[in-house]
Amino acid sequence: MKIRDVHSLRQIAAIVLFALGAGGIWAQTSTTSTGTTSTSTTSSTTPPTVIDEDSLFGGPSDIVTVIDESTASAGTVQLVEDTKTYPVFLMSGTAGAGLYGSYTPVGSSSSDTQALYGAVNLSDLGIDYLPTKNLHFSLSTDLLAVPDDIIAASVTAYADLRYSELVRLYVAGSFNYDPSNYLSTKDYSTPTYSLDELFVDTHINEKVFFRLGKQRIRWGVGYWYQPSDVLSLSAIDPDAPTAARDGPFAFKVDMPMNLNHLMVYMVPPVSESAASSSIASKYDWVVNGWELSFGGYGRADMLARPRAIFSFTGAVGPFDVYGENVLLYGSDRIYVVKTSSTTYDTYRLENTPFFQSTLGIKYSASYSSGLSYSFHVQGYYNGTGYADSSIMQKTAAINKIKADYPDTWTSSDVSATGAGMWYLAGSASISGRFGEGRSLTQVTGSAYALTNFSDGSLRFNPELEVAIGDQGGRATVTLSCLTAIGDTGSEYAPKGNRTTPALSFSALNDAIELEVSAPISLNTDFSVKKVQTAFSVFWNAVQFD
Repeated sequence: MKIRDVHSLRQIAAIVLFALGAGGIWAQTSTTSTGTTSTSTTSSTTPPTVIDEDSLFGGPSDIVTVIDESTASAGTVQLVEDTKTYPVFLMSGTAGAGLYGSYTPVGSSSSDTQALYGAVNLSDLGIDYLPTKNLHFSLSTDLLAVPDDIIAASVTAYADLRYSELVRLYVAGSFNYDPSNYLSTKDYSTPTYSLDELFVDTHINEKVFFRLGKQRIRWGVGYWYQPSDVLSLSAIDPDAPTAARDGPFAFKVDMPMNLNHLMVYMVPPVSESAASSSIASKYDWVVNGWELSFGGYGRADMLARPRAIFSFTGAVGPFDVYGENVLLYGSDRIYVVKTSSTTYDTYRLENTPFFQSTLGIKYSASYSSGLSYSFHVQGYYNGTGYADSSIMQKTAAINKIKADYPDTWTSSDVSATGAGMWYLAGSASISGRFGEGRSLTQVTGSAYALTNFSDGSLRFNPELEVAIGDQGGRATVTLSCLTAIGDTGSEYAPKGNRTTPALSFSALNDAIELEVSAPISLNTDFSVKKVQTAFSVFWNAVQFD
C-alpha cells in the first residue's frame, strides 16, 4: 500500500503563502492625489507570528491513501474499519394498509372480477440479520393481499456464509406470483419457485479464484441485446434489461492480472449424456481506455455450436461506445419453413458460418442549473434468426419442430424471443430542477422503445415524473403508458396490440401512495377490444430507513 505524505508539501506551501501574504494580503494599497500608488502596513493587519498549518492543509487524518492497482485487482479491499457490534438486525421498506379494486368497464367476461377490497401492501420490506461479521441472512418481499386472496407476491432471500478468508458459501432463492402484473410485466400466472444461486467460493493466495455451483453469469457489454452471453439460461427482460437472469451450474476459474483478467467456465452435462457438457473462456484486456474481450465457447455434442466472441467498450469523444461480435460455426436453432398452405418442414444448418453483431452508443450531460439529459441507442443483427420471424406465431409450425426433434428441441427453438434477424432499441431522458426548499420541483421525462423488424412488433413506454417539495414533505406524480404493437404471439407484443396508461401519486415522502392503471386491449384495426382498470390507495404507516 502506498502512502502519499503531504508534510513537506505543507511546509513549502506555507512559506509561499507567507511570502505572498506579506507582499499583498497584509498590504494596503492607496492612490495619492498625484496619481501615484503607495502602500502602508497597519497594526490591525499584522500577520500572526505562527501559521496553523493543520488548519490550512489538514492534519494526519487527511493524508490521502492510494490503493495499489495490483492489490485492488486481486480482490476486495476494505477501506473502512468494521466497527459494528454483532449481532446486527436491520429492517427496510414500507408496510401499509388501504384499498385495492379492479373493474372491467368494456369487454368484461365471467372471469373478470369487479371488486373493492381492504388490502395490505408490503413494498421492498427487507430484513437483514448478521449474527457475526462473516454471516449474513437477508429476506426481501413485496406483497399485495386482500382478506381472502393474495393478489401478488415476490420474495427473495439469500444467505452469505463466509466460513473463513478462504471459503464462502452463498445460496439465494425466490418466489413469484403475479397473475395481474401488479409488480412487473413478466408472466407469473402460477406460483413460481426458483433456486437462483448455490455456490462455493475459494481461492489460492488471492491470485486464482474458484466458484463451483449454480451461479448467475453476465457476459457481454450490451444493454438490451447480448449475443455473447452464451451461458445465461433465460432471455433479457425488455422492460428490465438489467434484471438478474437464470444461470447454469458451472465451475468457474477467475485469474485477475492487474486490470486484465481471464475467466474459464466449465458446465457439466445438462442431460444424461456426458456429451452435453460445455466450456467457455474469456480474456478481458484493458488498453488505452478501452476494454477488449476475446472469448470462445464449445459444447461436446455440438447441439450448441462453437463460436468465437469479441466485444469492446470505450469512449469516442463524449460518447460511450460498446459492441459485441460473435462468429458461429453452424446455428443452434431448429428452423421451420412453410411448404404449403397447411404443412411445414424442419431443418438444421450445422456447417454454415453465422455472424451476430450489436453496436450501442450512449451520451449524457448535466449542468449546475439542474438540467440533465441522455440518450442511448443499440442495434442488433442476429444472423441465426429468421428474416420473417412471424412463423413463430403459427401453432402448427411449433408443433412440427417438437414432433421432428422430440429429444433435442429447446424453448428458444419454439419461442418468438430472439427469433428475429434485425432489432433496434433506444431510450432518452431529460430532467430539470427548479426552485428550492418547499417549492423545489424536479421534472423528468423519459422513454424507451424496442422493435423487432422481422416480425413487426414494437414496444415502448413514455414516462413523465414531477416531484415537488423537499425531503420533509415531498409529493411525486408519475404518468406512464406502456404500449405493445404487433400480432398476438410476436416478440414484443405477445398479447397483441395493448396499451396500459398508468398514474401513480405519492405524498409525505411516500407515506401515502395512490396507483391507477387501465390496460386496454386493441383489435388488429386498433379499435378497443377490452378495458380493465386496477387501482389502489395505501397509507404506509410503517416505514423503515
